[in-house]
Amino acid sequence: MKYLYSITAIMVYLFVINSESNTYCNLSSIFPNRHLKAPVNFQTFNHPKKLITLDSVRSLCYINEIHGTRPSNLPRHFKGKGVLFGIIDTEFDTHHPAFLDSLGKTRFIAVWDQADTMRPNNRFGFGTIKFHQELLKDTLFATAGEPHGTHMTSIAAGSDWKTGYQGVAPEVFIAGVKYSNVRLDVKNGIKWLFSLADSLKLPCVINLSLGDSEGPHDGTSELDMYIDSVVGPGRIVVGAVGNDFAIGTHSLFTLKIGDSTGTIAGSKIHESNSDTIYYSGLDIWGEPQKPIICNLKVFNKIDSSLSFITSLNTSRSTTKNGVYLYKDSAGKYDTVEYKYTIEKANPRNNKPHITILYQTKSSKIDCAITLKPQLTDGIVHCWHLSRGGLYYGGIPGYIGGSSDYSVKEIGGTAKRIIVAGSYYGRISIPIYTGEQLPCPAEFGQIAHFSGSGPTVDGRVKPDITAPGWNVISAHGRNGKPESQFTIWPDVTKNTGRYSESTGTSASAPIVAGLIALMLEANPELTQESALTLIQQSAFRDNFTGPITQPVNRWGAGKLNALGAMQLLLNINSVKNRNKLQNIRATITLKNRLLHIEGIQTNATIFIFDLQGKLILQKNLSGNREFALPGTMATGLYTAVIRDLNKNTLLSKQIAFVK
Repeated sequence: MKYLYSITAIMVYLFVINSESNTYCNLSSIFPNRHLKAPVNFQTFNHPKKLITLDSVRSLCYINEIHGTRPSNLPRHFKGKGVLFGIIDTEFDTHHPAFLDSLGKTRFIAVWDQADTMRPNNRFGFGTIKFHQELLKDTLFATAGEPHGTHMTSIAAGSDWKTGYQGVAPEVFIAGVKYSNVRLDVKNGIKWLFSLADSLKLPCVINLSLGDSEGPHDGTSELDMYIDSVVGPGRIVVGAVGNDFAIGTHSLFTLKIGDSTGTIAGSKIHESNSDTIYYSGLDIWGEPQKPIICNLKVFNKIDSSLSFITSLNTSRSTTKNGVYLYKDSAGKYDTVEYKYTIEKANPRNNKPHITILYQTKSSKIDCAITLKPQLTDGIVHCWHLSRGGLYYGGIPGYIGGSSDYSVKEIGGTAKRIIVAGSYYGRISIPIYTGEQLPCPAEFGQIAHFSGSGPTVDGRVKPDITAPGWNVISAHGRNGKPESQFTIWPDVTKNTGRYSESTGTSASAPIVAGLIALMLEANPELTQESALTLIQQSAFRDNFTGPITQPVNRWGAGKLNALGAMQLLLNINSVKNRNKLQNIRATITLKNRLLHIEGIQTNATIFIFDLQGKLILQKNLSGNREFALPGTMATGLYTAVIRDLNKNTLLSKQIAFVK
């Protein structure tokens, strides 16, 4: 998920200028764009073969059954044919093997590079749009940028079957928007993608692996309200909940008349060849008709002292620039340059609003605020704008950050967007050199970074979870050389590579890909219907607990693609059928012996490999144990038990190790 920073007229700008050089940095260089790719530290080691299994997104979510590469009771196979997959992201390697058809031509039908300034050629008046014929000739169009968009598109729509890393919906049409880093242009991107779908008379799902903390987090931002207004039959948007759960980016203040409270924004570091900058920012939202007073301060991390800069009062809207000369106890000076903008009442929700950004060349000071109500008690929400933690610094009355309300704007807070969280779904990464890298996490558990609701208006987020830990997908040609590549066809070239991607960014296109499959089955599917089917069919296990209603962090549970399709097509799922017939069958595998227990009727067991090839077929009666064929290779298989009427009684993935 990519972080956007739109510097709008309602923001408070804080720059800290080094008093010796009397210079400051361009804000765009201090608040770089960040995607929701959670950092992972790897160590190379020789990994046991038995840990290589159970790591496929398509296997965990039962997507192969929908493709037809594993058996299922679906009436036909679905791969997204006749559906437009739209995505707004950082870059697109449109000629990566993941996006080529059987003739070697790109499956991208159009790309809008919003940042291209060569020659605006569209009704929006900026950027360049190229359609399929132009993309066939221009292999480098929209490839510049931080590697993220190619990853996300490949997860949802990759079609490179030779690698085994094909995406969820490998036959969709693809259209991409390389965004301009301006929040409004996400809206323009959605408008263009849906209009493209209209012109082609295709159903469309749009993926937004994007997010930031700027906004009210209650569904009333301009972008959220626009999304809510344009989704409908055959028009669905999917987003990512964000990766801020463990950071503590949000503080909730209960203001009482006569009391004051506050928090401190931990600084992030931006390094360049000439300077090291420490920056942060705060976005503050009160309740309607309840003005607040915010005293802006500098916090010294060495002696825990606070220095007053200025007072911000939401009784009137204003914008102001200023300079504050900070002097520490040792007599050293640093200069704070600030620009603040206050909204007395935001026009979409009537809430008082202040936003603060901060920058310094001193590592010993941070931005601090003290809050108090002006007229009456009230609630105030505050988010760190640059993914840093909020802390109290030992100041009486101050509070730190929490994990609640860590759901991100853009991809997570609209009322009619389907929001994905992440769980750990991989235990190792195969590197092109032949090594295996461990993925040190508890397989199946919620990812430590996966964000959480509620939204400020009380909605549970995310709606569903999907694998988001080291998901392997296509890597753009401008990707960083330090990435962990699983496939690298020619080390002298930067094309055709695959690598891992971690974060709720990677979970969102899994859900979006499933919705593309569902739109193939029902082109008039609505967001509400899709969400209901996805949540009703979700897996629950020992990690999720017995979810009866969606909960923050897990949503309704883990994505069950096959189950959602079965509900859509009005076919009883394996899970529901087992419950109706009260079957408590188990399949265990040990030392090449397969043991089946709990089948009290005549039945047959079938074992299929990942390509759907039948490996074994045995008749069963009661408990049974038998040896697997000596020709079976180490890998992941599907065991299916069917009764005499060919009803599926049980379907289970098994990992076989020689």
